[in-house]
Amino acid sequence: MFDKNNDLIEQGAIAEDVIKSEAKFRSFFENSLDGFLLADPNKSVIAANPVACTLFQLSEAQICAKSITELFKYAEPKLEVLIAERNLKGNAKGEVMLQQRDGTVIPTEVKTVLFKDANGEEYSSIIISDNSDISQRIAAEMTLQKSEANLKTILNNTEIAFILVDSSLKVISFNNLAKDISILQGYENPAEGTNIMDYFPADRQSHIRQVIDSVLAGNNMAYEAKRLEKDGSEHWYALKWISITNDEQQNLGFILSIEDISKTKFAAIESEQITAELLKRNKDLEEFTYVVSHNLRAPVANIIGLVEIIGDLLQDIEGAEPAINGLSVSIKKLDGVIKDLNHVLQIREKAEEQKENINFFELMKDIELSINHLIVKRKVKINCHFEKAPSIFSVRGYLYSVFYNLISNSIHYKKDNIDPVISISSSQNNEEIQLVFEDNGKGIDMEKNGRNLFGLYKRIDTSVEGKGMGLYLVKSQLKALNGQIDVESELGSGARFTITLPL
Repeated sequence: MFDKNNDLIEQGAIAEDVIKSEAKFRSFFENSLDGFLLADPNKSVIAANPVACTLFQLSEAQICAKSITELFKYAEPKLEVLIAERNLKGNAKGEVMLQQRDGTVIPTEVKTVLFKDANGEEYSSIIISDNSDISQRIAAEMTLQKSEANLKTILNNTEIAFILVDSSLKVISFNNLAKDISILQGYENPAEGTNIMDYFPADRQSHIRQVIDSVLAGNNMAYEAKRLEKDGSEHWYALKWISITNDEQQNLGFILSIEDISKTKFAAIESEQITAELLKRNKDLEEFTYVVSHNLRAPVANIIGLVEIIGDLLQDIEGAEPAINGLSVSIKKLDGVIKDLNHVLQIREKAEEQKENINFFELMKDIELSINHLIVKRKVKINCHFEKAPSIFSVRGYLYSVFYNLISNSIHYKKDNIDPVISISSSQNNEEIQLVFEDNGKGIDMEKNGRNLFGLYKRIDTSVEGKGMGLYLVKSQLKALNGQIDVESELGSGARFTITLPL
C-alpha cells in the first residue's frame, strides 16, 4: 500500500539534497578564480560568474544578452575550432586571445564541455582562465634569458677579463678571457664557488687582501701591474676593482676587471727610450753646432780682415783683383751662413724669454717705421684690422720678427706693375688668437713648393733676391710659441697665411 507520508519525506530529502547541491554549485560558480559561462545548445549564455564579467568588462545581464561568438568576436575563428572539437569529442581546450570592451587584448585558456542535466537537457560550460600573469612572467623570463645571453656574448668578446665576486670572496661568474689569463698564470681552469685569493701568488696575497678590504669598504681601486707568467713571458695588466652595493649601501661583493696592456706598455716604454735617445743626440748635435758656430766666428772675421789687407797690398798687381774679390765674396757668404746659424740657435735660447702684453697696432707702427723707405718705394698699402683681438700676451721679439718677415715677403714677391696690398686681421676663438696675412702678390705653386716653403735656405722664386731664411724663422719662432702657421695660395692669386697662437 502506498505510504503517502513516507513519499513526502523522501521527496523532501531529495529537494533538500537538490538545494544543497545547487548551493554548492552556486558557491563554486560565484567564487571561482576563473571566468565561468553556462550556455544552452543554441549558444546563448544562461549565466556568467563575477570573474567572467570582469574579463569581458560587462554585467551578467549584458553577457547573457550576447551569444558566445559575439563575446569572443576578436578570436571567433579560433573559438569556432574549439567548439567544433567539443561538439565532436564532448570537450576541448585551447588558447584564445580575448579582446575586452576597452580594446585590451589578453591571452586566455578556454575549456569547454558538453553535459546533460538530470532531465537530459544538454548544456555547455566554458571556463576562461586569464593567462596574462603567466604570459608576462614567461615574457619576462625570456627577456631576462635574452639579456643574459647578450651580456655573456658581449663579455666573452671583449678584450677585458671580468670576474664577479661576492662579499665572501667566492667567484660568482667570469668571462672567457678571465679563464685564459688564469690558465696563462699557471692556474687550473677557474670555477664558480672558488675563492678569488686562490688566483694570486703567495707573495701578493697580503697586498691583494688589503686591496679587497678597501674595496669591500666601498672604495674603487685601479692600478697597473707587471707579471712574469709561467711560460716565461712578461705581461702588463691594468686592474680595476669596483665595489658593488645595493640600495641600502650594503656591500654585495665586487667586480675585478683585468686588461692586458702589454703591447701598449711595451710600445710606450720603447717610445720613451727612443725619445730619450733622440733628445740626447739632439742635445749633442746642438752643442756641436754651438761650438762650431761660435768657434768659427773669430777665424772667419780674421780672414775677412786679412782679405781686405791683402787686397790693399796687391791692388797694383795685375790680375790679383778678381781673385781677391772672389775670395772676399766667398768668405762673406760663409760669414753670413754662420750668422744665420747663430740666429736660428738664438730662437731656442729666447724660448723662455719673458712675455708681455703686445698691442698689434703699436707693433705695426714700429714695423712700418723700420721699413718706411721700402713702403714708399714700392707704394705698399697695409690694411690692419685688429678690433676683434687687439693684443696678445707673448714674446715681443718673436712676434715682431714674424710680422716683419711675412710683410717683407709680401712686398718682395709682389706682382709686376701692381702695387702691393697687404691685409692683416686678428680674431679670437676659444683659447686661441688667429692672425691672417693676405696679399695680392705672385702667389705660390703649393703643389710644387708646399713642402719646402718653410725650409732653411729653400727659395721658391730665384728671380727675387733673398736667402730663404724668412719663412724658416717664422715657422721656428711660432713653434717656440706653441703656435702654428697654415698657407693657402695659388700661383698668380696672392697668398693667405693663417697663424694660430695660444692665449
